[in-house]
Amino acid sequence: MRQDTEKDSPPTSPFAVLKRLVEFSLFSTANACEWIGDQLRQSGRIRHCHGIADIKNEQHRPLGCRIVIGLAPALPQSVTNPFAVLSGTEKGELAKTIDNAMRDGVRVRECEYGSQQAGQIQPADGAAAFHLTDGSLFKPRKVVVPILYDLLLNARQTAAERYATLVHELGHLYCGHLGSPNEKYWPHRPGLSRQVEECEAESISYLVCTRLGIQTPSARYVAGYLTEDGEMPKISLDTVVKMAGLIHQMGQSRLPLRKTGKGAEAS
Repeated sequence: MRQDTEKDSPPTSPFAVLKRLVEFSLFSTANACEWIGDQLRQSGRIRHCHGIADIKNEQHRPLGCRIVIGLAPALPQSVTNPFAVLSGTEKGELAKTIDNAMRDGVRVRECEYGSQQAGQIQPADGAAAFHLTDGSLFKPRKVVVPILYDLLLNARQTAAERYATLVHELGHLYCGHLGSPNEKYWPHRPGLSRQVEECEAESISYLVCTRLGIQTPSARYVAGYLTEDGEMPKISLDTVVKMAGLIHQMGQSRLPLRKTGKGAEAS
């Protein structure tokens, strides 16, 4: 699962002000209103504040206090959109990778996530299947591929961001974090720690995206899964490099369907 783990703690003073604002709305006291106006000005994080103290003619002062709050500075992008691509675009790799993933029973769908979650992959429910065609135009080979996995992408992300997430989630699959239906296709490595799984998957996303000129916040993401000593967990570099090559290839051209039957080799 590609989910942000960084916790940012904004300054508390504006929240103390807002808490008092709630108190004012309940008790409607002029003293509370004056206190709010003073505190908003003193906090240094307010662009505009209009209250009863700002109205010179007392007869024109409202019973309540009208406050327009503009907190500054704005929250950084690492908080509002932690998976935002820093530079680069995808050029058709997203659609090609989704198409190639079907040969391994991966159904990719979009859903409405918040900004703190980019996507996830999980075992599929039900007995649905893909009906795929392979081979030449004159000798097509029709293959029924059971849908084994559901891969969900955040529909609110850009195409480049969805591609980076797709590569990350496929990294989980092809590194064997969800097991393997056939170890000739990819390894069977369930039961690894969350730190190892996330570092392997994000390392794959970094390698693939960097090769395509897409700069992602992978370093910040991986930093959330380092050991207590600040070290990278012991990942399988061989698996990471091999599967990064496979996923990159999936975004370049259509791959042949997996061979079926005993003794079949991985394509």
